[in-house]
Amino acid sequence: MRWLPFIVVLLVFMLVASSGLLDFISFGDYNIKPSLMLVVMVFFAINCETAEAIACSFAIGLAADISSSAMVMGPHTVSFGIIGTAISFLRAPVIMKRLIYQAICIFVSGILAATIAEAMIYNKSGFTLNSFTVIAMTTLYSALIGPFVWMFLKAIFEMLVIDPPRNTRKKVH
Repeated sequence: MRWLPFIVVLLVFMLVASSGLLDFISFGDYNIKPSLMLVVMVFFAINCETAEAIACSFAIGLAADISSSAMVMGPHTVSFGIIGTAISFLRAPVIMKRLIYQAICIFVSGILAATIAEAMIYNKSGFTLNSFTVIAMTTLYSALIGPFVWMFLKAIFEMLVIDPPRNTRKKVH
């Protein structure tokens, strides 16, 4: 993996997530917005080799912590790292070509990651940032827009991020 282009892509998504751009597509009294960092984490956890997927998941979690409005550092890093690691071990790239499976994977990963992060925040501070309704609506919204973000990431994925595998050998005839 070429890490410099990955960092540039991550910074772009982090800036979009932390800026007010997502406010234009937010809805409801709770200001529900999709979690772009969740979609990016699931994408890289599925499409990278296991070691790279784990490193990417922790890096994306750190970016999610930096771009979030919470004053607690680390819960997304840990939760994205755990969920990204699990996804990288359980992935099936052939199945992830269908939009519905991408959305389901994003939704389940989002619920698990947010639950872990909220538990860590509660353990550290004694209060939670979001109710389960906000978590469920945010992950559902992320799952609905996720396949479209996925298509964008897929388009730039091969061009920017992936090096050819190093362990392939040419057959000598």
